[in-house]
Amino acid sequence: IQIREGRLLDDGTVAWDDSDWRALAKGDWLFTPDGIAHLKMRGSYPERFQDQTVYLALETAAEMIVRSNERWIGGIDPNRGEVKLTAKAVAGAPIELFLEGYNRSKPDDERHIRTRSWRGCRQRFRGARLVIRDALVEQAYYDALIVQETASSSLIGEELRTFLLTHLDRALEIVGVLQNAHDIDRNELHERLNRLRQYIQEHIFSRRAEQGSGHLCKVALVAHSHLDIAYYWRRLHATAKNARTCLIQLRLMDEFPEFKYAHTQPYLLETLRDEYPEIFAELCQREKEGRFELVGAMYVEPDCNVPGAESLARQCLYGQRFYLEHFGHIVNNCWLPDVFGNSWILPQILKLAGVDYFVSNKMSTWNDTNRFPYNHFIWKGIDGTRIPASVPPTHFITWNHPAQILENLHAFSEKNISPATLNMFGFGDGGSGVTPEMIERMRRLDKVPGLPEVVHCRGDEFLEENLGQVADQLPVWDGELYLEMHRGTFTSKAILKKMNRRLEEELRDTEMMLSFSRQLDRSTLEQMKDVMTRAWKLLLINQFHDILPGTHIAPVTRDTLRDYDQIKRWIEDVRSTCFRAAGEKDGAITLFNTLGQPRKG
Repeated sequence: IQIREGRLLDDGTVAWDDSDWRALAKGDWLFTPDGIAHLKMRGSYPERFQDQTVYLALETAAEMIVRSNERWIGGIDPNRGEVKLTAKAVAGAPIELFLEGYNRSKPDDERHIRTRSWRGCRQRFRGARLVIRDALVEQAYYDALIVQETASSSLIGEELRTFLLTHLDRALEIVGVLQNAHDIDRNELHERLNRLRQYIQEHIFSRRAEQGSGHLCKVALVAHSHLDIAYYWRRLHATAKNARTCLIQLRLMDEFPEFKYAHTQPYLLETLRDEYPEIFAELCQREKEGRFELVGAMYVEPDCNVPGAESLARQCLYGQRFYLEHFGHIVNNCWLPDVFGNSWILPQILKLAGVDYFVSNKMSTWNDTNRFPYNHFIWKGIDGTRIPASVPPTHFITWNHPAQILENLHAFSEKNISPATLNMFGFGDGGSGVTPEMIERMRRLDKVPGLPEVVHCRGDEFLEENLGQVADQLPVWDGELYLEMHRGTFTSKAILKKMNRRLEEELRDTEMMLSFSRQLDRSTLEQMKDVMTRAWKLLLINQFHDILPGTHIAPVTRDTLRDYDQIKRWIEDVRSTCFRAAGEKDGAITLFNTLGQPRKG
């Protein structure tokens, strides 16, 4: 194993700490705050792994993507430590791997118990192994786990809890207590595990099959990973985070044929197309199959309080345009689970952008005073435009734990109207997404007494079946979607708010000047239009809901102010081009009224 470390520069290139690769051994220190590391691993498959499915096992608090034979094969992060290398190993065959890694001062997601304590600017290398997995052990483990987790929920009755734990104890007694795997012959272990699974099926799962769920409503499971473009990290790191997230979901689709996943933010897809074209091409194929779903009409998931109406319209314009150009269609929903409230003007803008449904989240889970009264409703805009909306009753980052499923159903307020409630699952904030454990849980939720019926579906399927088809029965919310939390986002880092508004106005005025510049030749006009598109996009990116509101680390503020300076330079270039074409001489002052009325003073 060899390593090369450095840091990512503002232009996307890497400044390496040392020009040479160095050997990496177990126990060595690696990574720095926001550091980049590339690893090369070489070896061969041992004789005993002949014809076996082999995985690379590597536990780390960092984030990595793995390449083998010129193909990206998987991702590693605090929530997962294995990547499949081959489905059928050939003894003695060479292994050559390349790993691209990034680390910050704490992991993106601290919900995973095993890696929660690994946070830090530096970490010790824990070694890498080739492993084979025992499928029967895994399946028996998940059978027992789903029963134990259901019994641990406070939302089931004591009688059912006693029933589940009693039969789980009896099932585990079949295997007995083993200090380590070598205490028992492998064939004997498999025989006991088969009996354990049979016991759980006959005494627990069969009871659910006979009696049904006992719940009127279903829980719809939509796979999703929220990815903050900037937050505890700078925007320049978002491209690799997104690549890792998309790659992980694509590999899960290879392993689990029923798995479907919903992904947002065309800006991130643009960077994936440019920096990781192989992953983007594979994503496009899965999108055609209907398994990699595009959700969210907006270019990024912006703050929806501070930006002006034109900016919100442009978010939809550039987002839908990207979908149309690269996938042949627009999307019919706005997907903003993490924003800090939503302006009353949004419904009319969304409807005009081809959006039929709206999804948010925080009002139902984060309000500090009043519980938002609805989960499914009709949002009536300031002009009377109506759009069906979903604000799920539980957080958008879950992992299909039975307690989370029950909590969602228990809190769902439209049980008498909609057939199902929405539960998003997948690790997020810094991406990562779904794990195999989440899918294994999902496969078993329908089998345990006391749990509701679940359905794994696409986001658009859920919205049509549970909002669209019952829209005439849903309650109406007439007003803004105000979040009773994060109020400092209206004032924090006020310079960003000031510059954002100033640039919104200057972009509007400059576009008007450009539209009147009939003296420009077609080539120059197209060049200026491209400059304006770049300027608008860069402004929209910096309206992301953890950038413009100020909920981020200090380097993000510096990056944003630097972006604002670039936008100003672009605006000045376009304006000077327009004025020169109109015959302005050096040193002259040109007055241009961009209002629809006379201007004095």
